Amino acid sequence: MVIDMWIHFVIVLLIFLFSYVGYKYIPNNKILCISIFVPLFALAAFRSINVGNDTKEYFRIFQIISNQSSITSALTVSRYEPGYIIYNYLLSRFTDNFQWVLAINAGIYLTAVLYFLNKYLTDIRMGLMLFFSFGLYYNVMNLERQCIATAIFLFAFPFLENKKYIKYIILILFAAT
Repeated sequence: MVIDMWIHFVIVLLIFLFSYVGYKYIPNNKILCISIFVPLFALAAFRSINVGNDTKEYFRIFQIISNQSSITSALTVSRYEPGYIIYNYLLSRFTDNFQWVLAINAGIYLTAVLYFLNKYLTDIRMGLMLFFSFGLYYNVMNLERQCIATAIFLFAFPFLENKKYIKYIILILFAAT
């Protein structure tokens, strides 16, 4: 438990450090995003399956789905959303290493969040601090299905903003699966 808190404090320190350095010396928000993205991604992507309340369950489901010979049979072995099952089935055709699944999930979620913050905030440092301090970062270690849906929503939001309602609705329906 003590180590967990130290990791949390190190992440907060990194965000403060990168935010200060970014404010003073790096005027480009994209460089700041990448500087913060890399350690957050590494921590989420290369964690043990023992980290996170649901990671062991996601691992178990991934193993079951990867042993199926077709998408149809994969859809019958789990109670999870069809979109998540198909997503895992497709990933299992490329790799049987669950660590890759964790890395891909973390990459999708963090990329969507950083894209959204960079697009809609003038002070990305404050957005990153709120993202972390509200506990939204840790969602990727517990709520992977919901994080993927959130990422799809964040990528769909510009379509709503630009009044491209059909594309927005399609992506939201996709996120709901």
